[in-house]
Amino acid sequence: MHGEHDGNRFVFWEYTQDDASEYAYVIEVKNSSTGVLLSANSRQDAEDVFGRLTISLAGK
Repeated sequence: MHGEHDGNRFVFWEYTQDDASEYAYVIEVKNSSTGVLLSANSRQDAEDVFGRLTISLAGK
């Protein structure tokens, strides 16, 4: 899944190996050359944190 959240582009994926899953977002910070990796052990936790997250450039 991919899209935009608060003007920042993101990609979400789920990775499973040996009965363990990881849920991750990579977020490209708008108007910068910065990215953020958000990872959790449950899809619900990842979605909850991502939904509450606000990213902006300092002083902007």
